[in-house]
Amino acid sequence: MKFRIALALSLASCLSVVRSTTRGIAAEPPTIKTTTVLNGLDNPAAVVNRPGTNELFISESGAGQVVRMLTDKPGAVTPVVTGFAVAAAPGGLGFQVGPLGIAFIDRMTFAVGGGGTGAGHDLLKIYPLPPADKPLKADDARQTLGPIPAGADDQTNEGFFYGVATMPNAIFVTSRGGDSPGWVSRAFVLDNNGKAADLKSLIKTKAIAAGAGPTGLTVSKRGELVVGESGPFDKPHDSSISFYNPKNGKLLLTMRTGLSDVMGLAYCPHSGNLYAVDLAWSDPKEGGLYRLDATRQDGKTGVKAIKIASLDKPTALAF
Repeated sequence: MKFRIALALSLASCLSVVRSTTRGIAAEPPTIKTTTVLNGLDNPAAVVNRPGTNELFISESGAGQVVRMLTDKPGAVTPVVTGFAVAAAPGGLGFQVGPLGIAFIDRMTFAVGGGGTGAGHDLLKIYPLPPADKPLKADDARQTLGPIPAGADDQTNEGFFYGVATMPNAIFVTSRGGDSPGWVSRAFVLDNNGKAADLKSLIKTKAIAAGAGPTGLTVSKRGELVVGESGPFDKPHDSSISFYNPKNGKLLLTMRTGLSDVMGLAYCPHSGNLYAVDLAWSDPKEGGLYRLDATRQDGKTGVKAIKIASLDKPTALAF
C-alpha cells in the first residue's frame, strides 16, 4: 500500500496530514486548500515537526524507517533511522507496520514508538539527531525503553506504541496492547540529555473511557494529556477523546466524537483549536480532517466534529 503526505493550507497555519492513495480531496470549507507534497510512502504512521525548524519527520512504518522532509523542498526525503522491525498490523488490517509514533524531547533528541515486534516485545527508542547524510540504524538508540509484558490488574502485553507525546519531564505513549484494555504508559525524563526512566503503565483507558484502545495523543495548553480512543476498526462512530491528569492518570473528561477511528490529534498553535484525523476504516468516505469544537448542552460538555477536508484513511497530522 502506497501513501502520501498532503498539506492543508489556511491563512493562519500549515497543517501536514499523512494519508493514503492519490485521490482528490473534497475540501470543506472552500477556504482550505490541500496540496500533495510527497507520494509513494509505505504506510506512514506519524508526522511531526522538529521544533524550531522546517523539518518534518515521518515514520514510514511499512518500510521500517523514519525519514525527514524539508517543507521548503517538498517531494524529497532523506532517511533518519533505518532498519526497524516490520510485521503485520494487529487485527488483520492487511498492511505492515514498523516504527509508529514520533515525538521530540528537545530539538536534538526524539523518541520513536515501535510496532513491528509484537505485543509484549515492542519498544520505545530514544535517538540523538543524526547528521543529514548519516542516518542511524534502529539499534543505534541512545536509550531503549520497554518492553512491557503482561502483568497484574488485567494488563495485557503492551505494544503497538502508536501515539507518542512529550512534556518537559515525561514521555507518554499509547498502546492498544492485546484484545483487552488499551493503555497509556509514562517514562519520566531524568536529565537534560533526554535520558528517561523505564516505561510504566499509567492509564487503563478502555476501563475508563469505554474505547477499544488509545491511538492519537497530544498535550493541551493547560498541560492535560489528550487521548483519542478508537473502537474496533470495523465499528463506526465509536471514537472518543479523553482528557487526563498526566501526574496521576485521573480522568478529567471524556466525550464521544461521532467519529469512527480517531488516529491523530493536534492543537493549532494560532487558534488553540483541537483537530483530529479520522481513519474511518469501515467507511472511507467519512475519513478526513476534522475540527473538534466544544459544545455545552443541558449542563454537560460535549464535542462537535466539523469536517474540514475529506481524506482517504488519514493516520496523523501536525501543525
